[in-house]
Amino acid sequence: MRGLDDEALVEEAVANLVEDRALVFRDLLDSQPDVARRLLPIIARRKVVKCPTSAEFLAEARLSASSVRSALADLVARDIVYRSPDGIQVYERLFAEWLRKQGKQG
Repeated sequence: MRGLDDEALVEEAVANLVEDRALVFRDLLDSQPDVARRLLPIIARRKVVKCPTSAEFLAEARLSASSVRSALADLVARDIVYRSPDGIQVYERLFAEWLRKQGKQG
């Protein structure tokens, strides 16, 4: 029973941290080029993108493979996303959570 209480406390703490940083996250997203603003919410929603140039991903993003490659290279260089053995992920976990929350609201 205690495990459920702890899990609820962690979820609440994460939600509070995300809310506290909402303005910073909004500024970060708004400062991105158009292509990156399209990609970040999709990457956050998927949590890990194994193949960002797959037909499925490109169709969802409505972008060309070259646009995605270029934007991802820039996002990686600026430590906004990173490449892991599993795929592309948003670097800052709270930013990713905020992006997912925005998708649910919009």
